[in-house]
Amino acid sequence: MRILIAGAGETGIALARYLRAENHEIVMIDKNPDVLEGISEQLDIQTLTGSCDSPLVLERAGADSVDILLAMTGDDQSNIIACSLAKELFRVSKRIARVSSNDYLMPKYSAFLKALSVDVVVSPEVETANQILTSLAINGATDMTILGRGLVRFLGLKCRSDIPLLGKTLAQLHRQLDELNISVVAVVRRHQLMDLKKLSLQVGDEVYFFVDTAHLPYALDIFGCTE
Repeated sequence: MRILIAGAGETGIALARYLRAENHEIVMIDKNPDVLEGISEQLDIQTLTGSCDSPLVLERAGADSVDILLAMTGDDQSNIIACSLAKELFRVSKRIARVSSNDYLMPKYSAFLKALSVDVVVSPEVETANQILTSLAINGATDMTILGRGLVRFLGLKCRSDIPLLGKTLAQLHRQLDELNISVVAVVRRHQLMDLKKLSLQVGDEVYFFVDTAHLPYALDIFGCTE
């Protein structure tokens, strides 16, 4: 697919890097030429200096031939206008806008944004805050994501010095973990990904696993954590 990304901030660059790795054709626009300098060669994408709320800039960026617009600048109004222009002038089929203002994010205004041709609203700030609050709900969690409409959790927990798992391999813990519907997918030790087949758990290891939400209290118990 051909994708137009507006905004060369952290979010825009991260999206460009990920999507380019998936072999999509990327065009990135930003007001600041200094920010764009080097990005083109680094990520192997096309770049253009200009504002995403300008019809002329969108035309020069080839908006009439892109499949998706990702309006990810730090300006909510510019992102929303860009989506409207992309739909009405260039018939871009999918338009996604980054919106940070709580005013726009209120549910009662979702229809208004739809009317302005914003198909999907994303808010990195809200997602980050939610992730922090979710992780804080578990004492000792380094990461936690709720999946499957709440039926499954993905957790990252640090091994403490007082848990019964220390010194044991995952093979030795296999039956106990299976009974709790826990599937360990990674163990990180001092920022290095470990071989699950060979390691025995040590203090400070970060264990990442999926667990049935119904069994979450038992999983936390064996890792010495509390809600």
